[in-house]
Amino acid sequence: MTSLNNQSFSDDDADFIRSASLVHAASLAHTAVSPVEDPSDDARLLRIWLGSYAQRSPHTRRQAVRESRRLLAFLNHTKGLSRRQLADCSLDDANRFVAYLRSPFPLDQHVLDLMQLKEQPIDGPLAWSSVRLAVRVLHRMFEAMRNVLVQGNPIIKINPLRLVNLPSKKSSPNYEGKALTAAEMDEVLAAIEVMPRDTKRELARYHRIRWVIAVLYRSWIRRSAFAALSMRDFERMSGHWRVKIRTKGGGDEYIVVTDHLINELITYRRSLGMTDLPAADDRRPVFQALGGSVKPMTDQTVYNVVTEFAELVADGVEDPVMSARIRAATPHTFRHTAITHALEAGIDPRYVQAQATHSSLTVTANYDHKDKAKMAGILSKVF
Repeated sequence: MTSLNNQSFSDDDADFIRSASLVHAASLAHTAVSPVEDPSDDARLLRIWLGSYAQRSPHTRRQAVRESRRLLAFLNHTKGLSRRQLADCSLDDANRFVAYLRSPFPLDQHVLDLMQLKEQPIDGPLAWSSVRLAVRVLHRMFEAMRNVLVQGNPIIKINPLRLVNLPSKKSSPNYEGKALTAAEMDEVLAAIEVMPRDTKRELARYHRIRWVIAVLYRSWIRRSAFAALSMRDFERMSGHWRVKIRTKGGGDEYIVVTDHLINELITYRRSLGMTDLPAADDRRPVFQALGGSVKPMTDQTVYNVVTEFAELVADGVEDPVMSARIRAATPHTFRHTAITHALEAGIDPRYVQAQATHSSLTVTANYDHKDKAKMAGILSKVF
């Protein structure tokens, strides 16, 4: 953690605030204004807003940093360098930003350099679901900043994102096709078992990818929750195993752990030279580095491990359609696949909702894609 002006931030948050300050310094040089912090200075407002996220999950904080970074880079490109882009952001600016998310164009390299961005904030058009997420995050940001007062008056008088009118969300998102089929999942599991294990590092890599896929598929947790797990989060209660996870909303919740997954935990722990089952005070991370370090891995590492392995599996699949689908797999693909397979297997949707930590059965129903090939065969006999 890093401290800026007596507030604590993650390294990502602090780097972002510093990069925003670089933009301000450049703008001050152009305008020859004394570099005294203005109450409406972007860096000051960002410190206040990101400080309010101190108790939120790392995933939520990174999301907040990402969306505000995109907006600031866009505004500094389209309106010229300024240290009060947020206070001066209008509805027209907000609408142009949404258009940029849907049809991005290259931002000026000078702006990227000042904001310490190694690449363009967006590498392609965002789906409407991602645009809605960005607007929702930035809406919360401007609402929070409206509470910052100077001499009793709000620095930001209107929330421009409140007035942005997006197309209505479909009542039932098209999730079909995002889950792997049973045959595709079999390919992934088979590829794990043929991984080389001749050297110590190859053996460690085999056990790590086997464990990662097992957790994502057999517990259905999100990658951010997986990265945050410690060994002591697994516990046996009332004749069954459970694990305490951090939910998307930032709270703690217990979900069921099957005997199959406990066996995978034992296998993984043995590969690390640990006892079969964790003690109640075992704070070591559930997902560890290949070199034996007990430093927790990030959810980005989980993402990298899964996507790199998906590429490897896809290279060995002859069917071009199956290969392309496996190549596109991410950690969320295995969560999505597990939920879909559970519903197709006839597991009570209430149990699926609880295990997936969904807010309602309506959300769970979006994962029920049915076996369309089987449906086609049955319908063909009648129609």
